[in-house]
Amino acid sequence: TRAPTRTALYAASGDWAGSVRRLLRIIVVLAIIVLAGTAWLVSTESGLRFLASTVDLVTSGAIRVAATSGRLLGPFHLEELTITVRETRVTIASVDVSSIHTGMGDQPWRVDAVTVRDLRIFPPKPREGIHPPVHLPPLRTPVHLDIGHARLEGLTVITETNTYPIVYVAEGPLTWR
Repeated sequence: TRAPTRTALYAASGDWAGSVRRLLRIIVVLAIIVLAGTAWLVSTESGLRFLASTVDLVTSGAIRVAATSGRLLGPFHLEELTITVRETRVTIASVDVSSIHTGMGDQPWRVDAVTVRDLRIFPPKPREGIHPPVHLPPLRTPVHLDIGHARLEGLTVITETNTYPIVYVAEGPLTWR
């Protein structure tokens, strides 16, 4: 057998170098697409609408939002939010969120202010005349949230036979972990 010539060696290494360059270009293009998509999601109104419809789809309708305005990084507004867990339904007329500052690593996400208006709880129907206590599921967030000013305007529990308006306005800081 004959040893490869210098020209053949250079041609083979050129093919390899070209493949590496193509792979690097593909990685750079994918990174740009991911960054642009993330920027679109958090900084545009259409991104917020897309996230709301995606949450509806992923939760099979357990979390629904009738209308949105603003952008995820704030400020934004949600209309007619409905959350259904087992047999308990919670509706919220509107939610207003001011700007959100994202934390890095273990740092909390900071929300300047959140206002929730007209929160209504529809507990499960009683079984055999027994009214079970209303247990709301724990609120868990995928990130640690620090809310500088949280405000709840109006809380009502509505059963099959009665409505219990609770004249309640709560204000103050709130932290979720």
